[in-house]
Amino acid sequence: MDEGKPEQSNKLPFKFRKLNVPTSAVEKSWSAIESQLSNQKLKKLPFRIYTLAAIISFIAIGSGLWLYQSKPVEIHTAYGEVRRVVLPDASVVVLNSNSSIRIPKDWSMDKKREVWLTGEGFFEITKKPGTGSATFVVHTNHVDVQVLGTKFNVNAKEEQAVVALKEGKVRLMSKEHTPVETKELVMVPGDVVEIKGKEFTINKSKDIEKISGWRNNRFYFHNTPIAEIARMIKDKYGYDVELKDRNLSDKKLNGQLNAADIHEFAEALEVALEINIEIKEKVLIIKSK
Repeated sequence: MDEGKPEQSNKLPFKFRKLNVPTSAVEKSWSAIESQLSNQKLKKLPFRIYTLAAIISFIAIGSGLWLYQSKPVEIHTAYGEVRRVVLPDASVVVLNSNSSIRIPKDWSMDKKREVWLTGEGFFEITKKPGTGSATFVVHTNHVDVQVLGTKFNVNAKEEQAVVALKEGKVRLMSKEHTPVETKELVMVPGDVVEIKGKEFTINKSKDIEKISGWRNNRFYFHNTPIAEIARMIKDKYGYDVELKDRNLSDKKLNGQLNAADIHEFAEALEVALEINIEIKEKVLIIKSK
């Protein structure tokens, strides 16, 4: 490996207690909170250190208080970055790298809750407090996911979207408005649905955790060709892959890799596939041993 690894910071777990915070205090801190939201970096789970503004935000949410922002909040992740976002209703979204989520300005506990996702995210949605509809909708370019008190993964990075349901129940509504047989599809736990154009393809998975393993820097492969791995590297880390030998295209990977960054991923790949990898700028150069 040519490039050195960045130093890893120590992990310090925090616990928060529910406190009664005056509305005035929340309002005063909102400007700082909004500016700091985009800096809540979480490259390794569980929690890392949060900024003071983010801590205030957590306390405000625990007290059931949220200042309605004057404009939508957009949170983006860089290549190789994973970020945990707490929504106004205490629902949690873990954003994968090269992804974004938009939270609208008209968020209300008495109305439908909506967010807009680009890329991939794992959602843990709380049941809506108070009265009115408990509907929560995740919008993507391919499909709208309507949920209630559930955990699921949405990947809308490719030409198709993939939704994997871990707990609860979700309803999928195609952007084309004409999915197979009906205009919508209700998923049950263990369902993995691929949405491409007008078609819904339903598969089953006994372990949804493997699909969302990226949250904990775990990646699972089953006879995965090196070309597909190269696409994943490009999408997650922003690195291109160059194969120096033709026979390398026949390589396939089985098993699990644990990697917190591109350097660890390349090292694990070297061992698993018995290859040599050289990193130059933003390119992984792969050679046979």
